[in-house]
Amino acid sequence: MSYDDDDDNVQSLLSSSAVLMTILTSLVKKSGGEVRITDGELMSVTEYDVMSLYYDKESGEMILKVISPFSDFGNNEDDDIMVH
Repeated sequence: MSYDDDDDNVQSLLSSSAVLMTILTSLVKKSGGEVRITDGELMSVTEYDVMSLYYDKESGEMILKVISPFSDFGNNEDDDIMVH
């Protein structure tokens, strides 16, 4: 996967089930091969939860972060993209 500054391209990437499965698979692999999510954890996600995605060009890392929709997003000018 590669990213650029085109927000439409980023939105298109994130709407792809193949890209989302790649992200999920990498997270599960990073966690030792298994992640268990309880019903309660799934039900605790609300419409007010905001997931941000940053791509750090310098480190080559994708950063996923749950943030408060009521806080400053803290966008780093060196980050490539941010998606809500």
